[in-house]
Amino acid sequence: MIWAHGINKDFRRFFIAQAISFIGTWMHNMAQGWLVYSLTKSSLILGLTAMAQSLPILLFSLLGGVLADRYDKRKIIMLTQAIAIVPPILLYILKELDIVNIWHIMALSFLMGTVQALDIPVRQSFVTTVVGKDNILTAIAINSMAFHGARIVGPAIASAIIKTYDIAICFFINAITYLPIIYVLYKMKTHTPPAIPQTKGMCQDFKDGLRYIKDDKQMTFIMLTVSLFSLLALPFGHFLPVFADKIFKTDVGGLGYLMASMGVGALMAGLILILRGNVKNKVSYMTTTGLCFPIALILVSVTNNIFIACIFIAIIGWSSVSFLATTNSYLQLKSSDLLRGRIVSVFSLTFLGVMPFGYTILGTISEFLGIQKTTFLTATLSLIGFVVFNRKWKQNQLV
Repeated sequence: MIWAHGINKDFRRFFIAQAISFIGTWMHNMAQGWLVYSLTKSSLILGLTAMAQSLPILLFSLLGGVLADRYDKRKIIMLTQAIAIVPPILLYILKELDIVNIWHIMALSFLMGTVQALDIPVRQSFVTTVVGKDNILTAIAINSMAFHGARIVGPAIASAIIKTYDIAICFFINAITYLPIIYVLYKMKTHTPPAIPQTKGMCQDFKDGLRYIKDDKQMTFIMLTVSLFSLLALPFGHFLPVFADKIFKTDVGGLGYLMASMGVGALMAGLILILRGNVKNKVSYMTTTGLCFPIALILVSVTNNIFIACIFIAIIGWSSVSFLATTNSYLQLKSSDLLRGRIVSVFSLTFLGVMPFGYTILGTISEFLGIQKTTFLTATLSLIGFVVFNRKWKQNQLV
């Protein structure tokens, strides 16, 4: 059972509401990616659209961390979820009126990214407050399982809707899936007071969080490793429409299989972490999964068979999620309670904030080299970089 590790009732309800919302999110992601590629047939524009959504995380995630430590986390999440309804509703209306263009999508993606930038550090530190330190890894694994389980269900539903009805329906469904989270948070009994009772000001709070990371060399090199993957390896998933069309010669149904394969692997990662409970040697597990990730990505880049690719993509899903979930819990366990929101925000910055540059790099290079050669190049660089950084952060293993 996924509730076997002391997970309380408030978190269980929050998990169910999130699972519903995540399905809507993945429906939206697939539909938007297919819409952009259908309008432009350009991997560069596909990358720039992804950049528009990820850029706010680079700009605003540190602010989200400060908000998480200064204010009531539950109320902040309720606000961000209410605002998150707006972009998919507007995209639904634009598509139904048949006036949508790429600039509309980029602008709405930027708004969605801004909401996510503020929401992610607050949400992750909120989960720690609700379940307690002893259950951090289990809670992260459960959240990951919900997110990536939706990665299987969401694209499958979206694919069926796009083929049978209208792509705009996917955006409308995404909008209404935010409502259960707002309701659950409104009814929640767990209190999430600010971690900082008194502060010297927001700027000083920023500096304190960054100084804490700078003084911990192991944490610094782990953050650099996450940045490396975010720059060169993790953007791969956004270019699956290009693989589906140009490499595997398939349609939106084939794209659904590719995205679902990633979700299957990621779901397995979450289940394994839940069944294992607290991973005792987190650094060793991070090393194993961190090595598997770029190796599997290299293998995907050299195959032209969609079924073989699905197997390797599932391995990518398992290894990347295992690495990131374990790293997230490891960093939170190393963090002071007063600084956790800011540490999570820096993790979000290195994880998601660096991706805009990765999307642009992969999109630009693939215009010249093709998506397979580009993926092979970036995956190889990721593997080399991981080996170098891994040696650095293993020298000071503490947990």
